[in-house]
Amino acid sequence: MDDKLTSSYKSWMARPKTLTEKTIVRFPDQTFDRIDRLLMEAEDRTSFIRTAVLREIDYRNAGLHKEVKRILLADESESVFAADAVKRAVQNRRSLLLAEKLPGEQKPTIGHDEKITDSY
Repeated sequence: MDDKLTSSYKSWMARPKTLTEKTIVRFPDQTFDRIDRLLMEAEDRTSFIRTAVLREIDYRNAGLHKEVKRILLADESESVFAADAVKRAVQNRRSLLLAEKLPGEQKPTIGHDEKITDSY
């Protein structure tokens, strides 16, 4: 094939590369075991880690990282605080969605002092 035809063929067939940056990261012992226990069906460890990193970037871009650091109690972990906040947000969103599906009934509410469980 001539160069012009080959070039045209390659540009027609090539998909844009979206995941091009690579790095090597070292994790503490047992981290992969902990990740593997949390993986959803058909999810792989790489996808899990990529999602976690992108979520952290969004979190910090939103300015939440610095704000959370300012309000943490002395013995409170930032990741536990964030997870608890997300659990509350999920519960509130579910309550709102449930209220939309049940017109005319009293809307469920979640108080700030109610215990949040992992039974989702």
